Amino acid sequence: MLQLMEECSGNILAIRATGKLTQKDYEEVFYPRFKTSVRKYNKVRTLFYLDPQFEGWEVEGVFNRFKFIWDCIEAFDKVALVGGEEWIQKGMTFGAQLMQAELKIFNPDELGRSLEWIKE
Repeated sequence: MLQLMEECSGNILAIRATGKLTQKDYEEVFYPRFKTSVRKYNKVRTLFYLDPQFEGWEVEGVFNRFKFIWDCIEAFDKVALVGGEEWIQKGMTFGAQLMQAELKIFNPDELGRSLEWIKE
């Protein structure tokens, strides 16, 4: 499940991922808020918090998620990833290079620090 965090404001999009994510999570939570932020601010600072109960993604809709990110690649300004396994962190590092976004990876216990960084 994806949830908007209370720290969402202005061009900051803070998302908490828990359990197993589905295409529906992206369609109902992430995409609408991201598109609204891009229309209003042009560039978005995004924080992804993968909480301890995060189990990964369902395979359905993988192509659609990659296509959405590719279509919006220039809209990412800063990206913070909190938590996640090493392979997720490496994938995010590669993706940030394509996006030309500033990326910083934080340990799960550094959520507060990551929120400060994304707002700088």
